[in-house]
Amino acid sequence: MKKKLLFVVALVVMLGVCLFAAVGCESEPAVKTYTVTFDANGGTMKEATITVAEGDVVDLTKYVPQKDNWQFVGWALEGETVTKITVNANITLVAAWKENLVVSCNIETAEIVNDVIAFEVAATSTADAVTVTYNGNVLPVGKEGLYVATLEKGNNTFVVKATRGDDVLEKTYEIDYKGFTVVTDLYDVTTGDSAYAFNAVVRYGEDQCEAKVAIGETSVDGTNDKYTLAFAADGTYNVTVGGAVGRMHYTENFTVVYDSSLPKFAKMTLAANKQYRGNVVAFTLTATDAEGNKLADSNVAFYADFDVSDDNDEFTQLTSTEISTVWSDGNATSYKLFVTEGGFANGLDKTALIKVVLTSGDKTVERLYRVCYVGPDADGCIGEVVVSIDGFTVGVGYILEPTIVKVYQNGKFPQYLKTLIEEKGWTMDFTGSLDSGFYLSSLNGLDIPDNVVNERLAEVLAANNMTVDETSISPGDGTYSLGEFCYNSYSGWMYSINGMFANYGMADYDPVDGDVVQIRFTLAYGADIGGSEAMGGFMPAISQNDADYGDFNTAMAKIAAANFGGKGRAKLDEVLAVVTDWDVEQSVVDNATKTLREYYAL
Repeated sequence: MKKKLLFVVALVVMLGVCLFAAVGCESEPAVKTYTVTFDANGGTMKEATITVAEGDVVDLTKYVPQKDNWQFVGWALEGETVTKITVNANITLVAAWKENLVVSCNIETAEIVNDVIAFEVAATSTADAVTVTYNGNVLPVGKEGLYVATLEKGNNTFVVKATRGDDVLEKTYEIDYKGFTVVTDLYDVTTGDSAYAFNAVVRYGEDQCEAKVAIGETSVDGTNDKYTLAFAADGTYNVTVGGAVGRMHYTENFTVVYDSSLPKFAKMTLAANKQYRGNVVAFTLTATDAEGNKLADSNVAFYADFDVSDDNDEFTQLTSTEISTVWSDGNATSYKLFVTEGGFANGLDKTALIKVVLTSGDKTVERLYRVCYVGPDADGCIGEVVVSIDGFTVGVGYILEPTIVKVYQNGKFPQYLKTLIEEKGWTMDFTGSLDSGFYLSSLNGLDIPDNVVNERLAEVLAANNMTVDETSISPGDGTYSLGEFCYNSYSGWMYSINGMFANYGMADYDPVDGDVVQIRFTLAYGADIGGSEAMGGFMPAISQNDADYGDFNTAMAKIAAANFGGKGRAKLDEVLAVVTDWDVEQSVVDNATKTLREYYAL
């Protein structure tokens, strides 16, 4: 009985297993799938196709193609835009696009020339209209499809606007323009001078930028804002003066006519564009005919338009009340201009235009000089001058290094010199008085034990029968005196103003703000330091270079006044070892000046 029961149970289990196996082994029906293809229609997609089961719904908003400068509108199926689809077959969807409004403009890179900017604007081809406004005013399109505007100093606002139906796109561009200024004494001029010198400074806003000067296509290099035009042949020359900062360029044009048959301004120390605080403006002129012969003073005439601001351009010949001759010799004539007298009276802060006319036979030539009298300070100060004393000829360099000296209305230069000398503990011998007929005979109490006449100079002097005796200044009390007749009978002290040796005494010199005064020791009546003409020119020049130390001395004086900017004087001493040799070339002095300015950040 028990065995039968077990058999029945086993049979039931076996039947269940077989039934389960039969059911489990039956295959399910296959699921159908379809391919959805995305045609980006010129755009790009991460997935170009997807596989979808039959009957599934696809949210098409999840599939967004990209196309530069176009806006995706949606997916099109049989011409209709759809956002969802139920997939029951293979489907291809095509991207629908709408072109964006796009504006391109090169205003941020276009060059600005003489305050004028010319730029291009381009918009989408489907745009209905494009307008450009400049500081609120519509700017018309000009030639070659360019928009042209003259910039104002300060902020300049440009708005570019494109429209297409209800679509509007605006772009705003700002240009902060500071503007260029050219300050120069060059003007349209006719000249007989084959070397025509002028000053030029170019500023962008308040900042000075590098000036670019050219004759035609040939650039002209300058030094310390000074330029010289060299004319090889008679003719009319176009001269440009300008500057550039980044994409901004500015140029002013001048016409210079060179005629070698005209009289010449061989030398002129009157500044062409300057303000004066003193009531006397002293200057020296060497005027010659075409062959280089000095013109008689009667062939030189002075005129003035006493107030250029009234635009009358009326010139009146100056009288003896307004200008006088200080000294005249065969090489130069010195003058004094009295800028508070006659027609200059009541001319405070007014600019007068001085016209100097030279006549030689039937030839005349003229130059213009702007003079503005601004008056002294409340304490009577009329400016600062740089004073130095040197013995380059005898190997002692600067005896008194370039020093800034304040000068005052009606002050006498010998008095300033006396003060400087006494501050050093020296004394001076002189003839005349501090007020009249002053001549510096000797400086005493100097510490110059290393004095040795420059070897090159000594050879030249010997060749000209001016042999030197170096024992002639041997000290008796441990100090030295240096003056007339030391070394030889041709020695003594001379002085120059702004590089030109004066043909009158120091007491007759009226200092002008910015002057550079050099008191120099000569062994040859000035012929060894570029000053022979001041002595009448009877001694042939011995020096060859006669470098102008004006800018160097000014830089040196400013550096010393600023206590060397905390950098010490080692660099200065290094430079002095070169420039204080006798008769160095101008390029050496100019390079030294540049070195000082850069090192001491002037």
